[in-house]
Amino acid sequence: AGVIVTRSPAQMGRELLKEMTRLGLVTK
Repeated sequence: AGVIVTRSPAQMGRELLKEMTRLGLVTK
């Protein structure tokens, strides 16, 4: 949780999107 708080909301969203895209690509 500490890492999330330290990270910026924009960076978090960007990483989340990246992971989501990766998961989606893997699922396809």
